[in-house]
Amino acid sequence: MATEELARFLTEKAEGDAISIVNVKGGAVVDMADRAIDRALQNINDINTTLDVREITIKITLKPSEDRTFIEYGALVRSKLAGQEGIKGTADVRINEQGKAFGRERGRKQAPLFSNVTPMTRKES
Repeated sequence: MATEELARFLTEKAEGDAISIVNVKGGAVVDMADRAIDRALQNINDINTTLDVREITIKITLKPSEDRTFIEYGALVRSKLAGQEGIKGTADVRINEQGKAFGRERGRKQAPLFSNVTPMTRKES
């Protein structure tokens, strides 16, 4: 192989191995982005979250060496998800027989849970 042909072959081979967002560290950046998208979709599907916009940011840093023959690189994927939806209500403040204050939700339409349950008693053996 002539010198020019060898140089062209090595250049083409090197360009074929060039790093990209898809293949760097075995596809780690794509995996991180996929996980962030999945978390955002799960957050959107949660009815207890707000309707705020979700954001995913991919930050890639490249730091060249002094002689510019190599680089140090890094990648970071960050997510900004929506928070939980807040709730509001009102409660009456009461005093029990022991003189301790407690709150009882106002306007509650649901019957108390387990109101018709008879406590279990232990059978003597």
